Amino acid sequence: FTPSGDKQAINMHNYDGKADVQVAIDQLLKVLPNLEWVAVVVTWFATSTDAGTCEIIPKVEFQGTTQVLPQDWSVAGISRASAQTVLFFDEDTPTYGGTPSDHTVVQLCAELKSRGLNVMLYPMPFVDTITPVPKPWRGRIEPANATDAASWFTKTNGYNAFIMHYANLLSGKVDAFVIGSELIGMTGFTDSPGSYPAVSQLISLAASVKAAMPGTLITYAADWSEYHSTGGWFNLDPLWASSGIDFVGIDSYFPLTPDLPQIQITPELIAEYWESGEGWD
Repeated sequence: FTPSGDKQAINMHNYDGKADVQVAIDQLLKVLPNLEWVAVVVTWFATSTDAGTCEIIPKVEFQGTTQVLPQDWSVAGISRASAQTVLFFDEDTPTYGGTPSDHTVVQLCAELKSRGLNVMLYPMPFVDTITPVPKPWRGRIEPANATDAASWFTKTNGYNAFIMHYANLLSGKVDAFVIGSELIGMTGFTDSPGSYPAVSQLISLAASVKAAMPGTLITYAADWSEYHSTGGWFNLDPLWASSGIDFVGIDSYFPLTPDLPQIQITPELIAEYWESGEGWD
């Protein structure tokens, strides 16, 4: 409801009289009748790529006097009125859509389960900055030292609080859970040969998530450039081998060609490198 008394559906833009997400699931199962798993991505927002000053917080797209029914937005005990809004490029262009309300995440996972699907909950931080770089990749978050690497996880508005909120919220309600993804700027940081403070933190976090979600499969979704090794060190091996991790996860966006100007990337070149096998680069 708006102050003028107007009522408008904000989650239905179709002719089926259903929430958009229900229509999307209907279409998904029609196109992919043998589908078994769905990943539900839920986003909070990193305030900087500098791990020392970065916070991870939920955000909304709008505040004001609009009332959302039947249940207004709430995430981790934060109300719409007390939350920060995402940044805006101009008055009408937000950087991102906001964090989904906790009750809607629970409802969506239950709906997917009721359709016979396995659900993997995928919490993901988006970096909400405009300057000096607009919307940088989360893999650009980096610590300046080992203290910053550890505190990025453990501070009040740190990464652990983000992940553990969803581990507790969805305990017993999902089949798999991703504790992080593509955090190569963090996992690749070393303060001495063979020492990777952020990897140690992920091992502890995985153990905490496993304790909160018994029976749920736990993984870290590594970037294609970090899952194997970083700078010659197999830095993620202790994480992959830890008791809190059930399987190796890879976001496998492997490059098909060398990093060339777009005009030089031809179908013939793509085919050549596709057929040349793994590890061409």
